[in-house]
Amino acid sequence: MMDIYHAGHVIIWLGPIKKSSTEKAVELMFKKAGSMWTEWEPVDNDDNTILAAEFGQDYNAVVIAAINILKRPWFERVWTIQEACFDTSPIMYASRHSVYLEHFIQFFQILAEENKSLYLCSGSARMICLDKIDHLYRSAIMAWDDDPTKTETGKLLVTILRLAGRKNSSDPKDQIYGLLSLLKYFKHENLPEELKPDYRLSHEEVYWNYAVFLFKSLGDLQLLDSTRNELEHVPSWVPDFRYLFLGHKPRCESYVRVSSDKRTLHLRGCKMGTFCNLKKRHVREDVKPCIEAIPAWLPYQCREFDKHILKPAATIREITIEELFNEIVEKAIMIMDRTSKESFYQVYRRLCKSSGGRRPRHAKRKLTPDLLWIEETIADMLIAPWILLNDGTVMSVFRRDADIETGDLVCLLKGAPALSLLRPSGDSYRYLSQCKVRSGQLKDQEFEDEFWTGRDVEDLSLI
Repeated sequence: MMDIYHAGHVIIWLGPIKKSSTEKAVELMFKKAGSMWTEWEPVDNDDNTILAAEFGQDYNAVVIAAINILKRPWFERVWTIQEACFDTSPIMYASRHSVYLEHFIQFFQILAEENKSLYLCSGSARMICLDKIDHLYRSAIMAWDDDPTKTETGKLLVTILRLAGRKNSSDPKDQIYGLLSLLKYFKHENLPEELKPDYRLSHEEVYWNYAVFLFKSLGDLQLLDSTRNELEHVPSWVPDFRYLFLGHKPRCESYVRVSSDKRTLHLRGCKMGTFCNLKKRHVREDVKPCIEAIPAWLPYQCREFDKHILKPAATIREITIEELFNEIVEKAIMIMDRTSKESFYQVYRRLCKSSGGRRPRHAKRKLTPDLLWIEETIADMLIAPWILLNDGTVMSVFRRDADIETGDLVCLLKGAPALSLLRPSGDSYRYLSQCKVRSGQLKDQEFEDEFWTGRDVEDLSLI
């Protein structure tokens, strides 16, 4: 299918624009994006971005217009990635206004430097994806060190999966099949038999086969890293590729093995023990704070988080609850507009005291976009399970649908970028989720070779 997009002009239709004010801002934004660097420069002599000064009173409208564009479904579909790769030079249309996609990506990158909240839009991931794939394309043409044509097939496939990120497809199998044309384009050869599309198989079988191939060829334990896993009748270590999150470059581990019957993943690691406290997951993800109301579950979850995680962790570490909370959300704080009327912690405390329900009129008047975004971020954070270790380490469980139980073990798997939760099952273990250390001694720890010195490493089998 890649050949189709190189045979002529590629036009991307994003749909109409409903509001006239938004349409004017989109028209201005596209015009400026198309003439950037030729008719005007977005930085001053010291390389500081000057978009706010360039757009003047239209600046906020342009930011809102960019968000409007990035929320269009095109930016989330798996099959649209190949439309925009490898010098197809697509032209993007919203209503009657157009811009080359390449120019819009360049404009987005600079606008996002001034407004990091733009990275929270779903379409921002596609902007980054297309830019990174374009780099791979240039690397192949120029024969740079990271030339993808010289990369082993499994490693290149994982790289493409990592760059593609979250994407939508009507058929779950297309989460992988929709990217194979990129793999073939780089490799200039037929796919290995195990990777050839077979729509007769269920998506569970497809994911299982691809997991076996990738673990055998790479041993990359990042493949365990998914935000959900809805697969049935497959081993616990098979990733749900619909929710795969690959944040790092592939890490190859030679000791990772798959059994001959493809049911057991053999690896090595050390047991860190179990946890002392748990805040269980919230089962509903479809209700978030809005201008009109605060969902009733959110204040309850805030109080549960306070009771089971924040208060005991702060006591163990002998710090204040506010200090602990700010450490947990420090990356979100970096994105937040500094002019916000309330801090993250103040919003959290307000939510703890709330009973939920419809907001009073005076509360609606005080609610700014920044404050609503903070509420949404806290709500998103509390959907996942959280655990507390005996030394006061606080961890969020990466898989939002994981049902954590007392007795589940915190383990560090050799070669994995993060801690994992395993559930004993006879002499083997069932894989539950990776965990992110949000506060404590292991926060931002890189588990390289020196970390393992003196550790009690043992063989582990995942089923």
